[in-house]
Amino acid sequence: MIPVARTTLILIYFTIFYYSIVGNEYFIIV
Repeated sequence: MIPVARTTLILIYFTIFYYSIVGNEYFIIV
């Protein structure tokens, strides 16, 4: 895997998790 892709994926999941806590339920954690 490309390290950059891995880092990007982590950031995406972190962002989704963050917004989920904030209250925006537009994102669903799979």
